[in-house]
Formats: sequence, structure tokens, C-alpha cells
Amino acid sequence: MRFSFLSGFGLLAITLALLTGCVSTKHAAPLGGCLVNFKAGDQLLMAEIPGISPYESAALYKILEKKASEAGVQPAYAVEQEMDLRLHQVKPTADTASLAALQKLGYAYYLRVQVEGKEAPESYTHTSAEERREADAALTPANFRKEEDVSKAQLTFSLYTTDERRLIYTLVTTTEMRALPIAENDGDLHTVNLSKASMAIQKAMTKGVKKLLESCR
Repeated sequence: MRFSFLSGFGLLAITLALLTGCVSTKHAAPLGGCLVNFKAGDQLLMAEIPGISPYESAALYKILEKKASEAGVQPAYAVEQEMDLRLHQVKPTADTASLAALQKLGYAYYLRVQVEGKEAPESYTHTSAEERREADAALTPANFRKEEDVSKAQLTFSLYTTDERRLIYTLVTTTEMRALPIAENDGDLHTVNLSKASMAIQKAMTKGVKKLLESCR
């Protein structure tokens, strides 16, 4: 078996370049868009993300922190503010009493992020030229749309306003990272999916935060 073309720096360069080209992201939000406009200096508290590790949640917050700060919004992370919140006997949730308490602490918005689904079939396959010809000959409309290996993550962003104590915007962001077909001169085909669920989640977080900030400004 010939793997020389997938070794060393060549593997890294090919993987990075092709992964970028095989990422797609879709957004879904209610008609009418965001019901508020962020103002410079607005404070936004983000909750810890359930369903993933504390380390992963903190890493995703850092994405929000950077993007929000660049947009003039002052972000904070509930985990990092835990001592202050406890001091004021506030447990951040989406209920009206908690939102009212957060408003007294200076927060204009409360953001919850949910990881709704994640898939990551890491794989490597090799298909010979003859096998490709046989597969092409057997291709019919019924199986033409068969999915390749896909790493997928879906994030739901729920934004609450503390002055009105209610949900004002919901955004669902879905990111897919598809397998990478690499053809050889002799017609053989290698299909590589080196992406992980965490990579898809990070991509979805980056794209989702950007969309959220654009929609609410």
C-alpha cells in the first residue's frame, strides 16, 4: 500500500487546506430576526455549556469573548463569575427572578448555548480505480445522494434580555465537515476524514457567534 504522499509535512498541508474547503455552515432563526440592538458597553453573561467538558465550554467562551469584545459588547462567563454570583446569591438561569437579579448586577443579556448534536466518524478509506468504475456503474438515482463521512455539530444560541426578563432571540447553527477525496494518478481514490466533533463544534461556535452579533447590532 502506498502512503508516502500522506507523510510528513505534505499530510499536514493537504489536510489543513482541504479541511477548510470542506466545511459548510447553515443558520436558522425566527422571522423578524433579533429583537434588540447591542450597544457599546452592554454586559452579556454566558452560561457554562452543558453536555461537553468544562474545558471545552471554557474554550468556546473564549471565542465569544474575542468576537463580542471586538463588537463593543462586554462578555462574562458564569463559571469565572461564580464567586461574585454566589456572594449576591444569584444562580444564573432563564427564569424571571434570576434575570432580574442579573440585571441588578449590571448584565443586560444572558446567553445560553446548547450542543444539540455532534457526529464525528473519523475514517480513512482507499478505493481502487477498478472499484470506482464498478461503483459508478452501479450508481442510480436512489443512491446518488448517499452521504459521505461527515463530522457534524449543531449549536442553539438562546439570548435573553434582563430588563424584559424574556427570550428575545434563538439561533440554530449547524456545521458539517465532509470527508476529503484525494485522487492519485492511477485513478485510485483515498477518502480522509480527520476532523473531530470538537472541531465541528468550534467552527459552529465561531460562525454562530458572528451571526448572533451581526443580527443583534
